Amino acid sequence: MLKAINIYSLFGFYNYSLPIINSKNDTPISFITGPNGYGKTTILRIIDYLYNQNYSHLAQILFDRLELLFDDGYILEVQQTRTTEQEDNIDFEGYNNILLNMHFFHESRNDFHERFCWESQQPMLEPVANNFSTYLLSHPIYYIKDNRLYHREESAVRENARQLSVLLNDPQTAQSNDFQKRIRAFQEIINSYQFTNKELQIDARYGYRFIATNDDRTILPYESLSSGEKHILIMTYDLLFHADDDSLILIDEPELSFHLEWQGVFLNQLDTITQLRTIQCIVCTHSPEIFKYQWNMSIDLFNN
Repeated sequence: MLKAINIYSLFGFYNYSLPIINSKNDTPISFITGPNGYGKTTILRIIDYLYNQNYSHLAQILFDRLELLFDDGYILEVQQTRTTEQEDNIDFEGYNNILLNMHFFHESRNDFHERFCWESQQPMLEPVANNFSTYLLSHPIYYIKDNRLYHREESAVRENARQLSVLLNDPQTAQSNDFQKRIRAFQEIINSYQFTNKELQIDARYGYRFIATNDDRTILPYESLSSGEKHILIMTYDLLFHADDDSLILIDEPELSFHLEWQGVFLNQLDTITQLRTIQCIVCTHSPEIFKYQWNMSIDLFNN
């Protein structure tokens, strides 16, 4: 699991020491809060870029140094160096080259060190990081972006329903105790959000569908779901059935598509999922309602 992240001179201003795992929080769920402009979403992007070794995007974020600390003692350090040049008759500096010097090592093993480098002037020359790359294979990441960026239409809802039908028709999968627990959790979680005049049904014939909560019990098209309903449906399905075991889950501002009542049940439902899945979750949010004002679970960038 990711134990902590330290960032120095983010945007040229902020120094953060963020304990993702701490003695006050006994769950694999952490929340990052703070005012606009303090870098909540940027921190999630930094983590995502490093886990996916997307150095060209990481280099676009201004910082001096950062560290990822893992609970098994491994550490990744990244030093960013920017070479600038001032052109005549131009008021701003342009970046000539960006260098990312990286060091992957274990805190208690003096013989384990791996150093590698990425340079913007040679973006196609991928750095050799055999040990770090191998390490990340057992530490997958799953990034659920906020509703402003997370555009998945009815096709995703339909595809998930189709995939669930396939799983339910596979005797080996459908009869497993773990899968049955996930199915029950999926149905209970979605119905607990009380979609407007809709009820979730699950069956091997269609995976899942929604019916109207009226006397006619009409089967509803997926187009009838609101954007917020699609968001919670896709997110819950992804966490229960798509995310790999031992994944780090990044969730960005889920409250943007949630009514206040939905915000109040979000933590309970996320806790239900983490009890069934071996996953770690980091959630960025403006709303303390999302974590039920349990400040021991949160990291406030304003006070960091």
